[in-house]
Amino acid sequence: MSGRKPSFLLEICSHAMELLTHPAFRRHPVKTTIRAATWPIHCLIGRPLTIRYRQPDFLVKIPARFRSSGGTAAFVLREDFYPEYRVVLQMLEPEMVFFDVGANAGSFSFAASKRVGPQGRVLAFEPGPTCYELLCQNVRLNNALNVQVFNQALSNEPGEARLYKHNGKENSFGLGESAEEEEVPSIPVRLTTLAIICEQEKIARLDMLKLDVEGAQQLVLEGGFELIKKHKPSLMITNNIAACRRLKLEPSAVFDMLRRIGYQFCKVTKHGVVQAIDRPQDQRHVLCLPADRKALHEWRISQSPATSATTG
Repeated sequence: MSGRKPSFLLEICSHAMELLTHPAFRRHPVKTTIRAATWPIHCLIGRPLTIRYRQPDFLVKIPARFRSSGGTAAFVLREDFYPEYRVVLQMLEPEMVFFDVGANAGSFSFAASKRVGPQGRVLAFEPGPTCYELLCQNVRLNNALNVQVFNQALSNEPGEARLYKHNGKENSFGLGESAEEEEVPSIPVRLTTLAIICEQEKIARLDMLKLDVEGAQQLVLEGGFELIKKHKPSLMITNNIAACRRLKLEPSAVFDMLRRIGYQFCKVTKHGVVQAIDRPQDQRHVLCLPADRKALHEWRISQSPATSATTG
């Protein structure tokens, strides 16, 4: 037990410093501190929470057991959890089609649902059983009629595979099995492709994809690469290097694929500043934008300081 205390204290100190330097804390220190103080109480008693996002307005239910799987940051920071959140919203317009691949509890799905409106569509993919059930509950909670949920994993070909639960987290299921971990629990999962889904659901346009797929982003794009070349959607990719390696994939390969068909890459700083980058594989979250639309998005975002500065 004594050997674990220093690492635990270091983790607490690290989280505290991260919170104190976060833009959300500097804008609203009292509100953020209260949230940070009350969340452990809910975790202790195991009480789930429903949190409200304000921009746009929707609800997300999160279980207390998600405290080590992103639940803490979601509860404390809301819209400021990801600096890319508001940038993605700036890119979405009514009637667009948004793919949320690796939707988790659905924060991006429901934000996109509000932005694309009743004539738009949101297709949310979540193969993990706990997150899938939670996502379905949140669809009902928000009466999100334009959100369609799939309990499947997107890949480069249809079929069946094993989904491995890494680090004991309910939202860390991935297709790659690590040789370094013993007896990683797994469950069967159905695989489909972007091309099959677009044909099956009669998708006529493809405007944006958010890919948080535990390193399988290359496989997802390979499963619909002709559609990517045709529609040139904007993409937000979570670049999980360790998960890529579990799949024996090179993290830079997906960006090389996109670069060859005219994509450029950006990162969003924690203060909401969009910056062009040459080595996207070094970033945790990467915006991938067709070159002819990159300048437009940067202009719209830079012209919206009020939107970038507000918080829920």
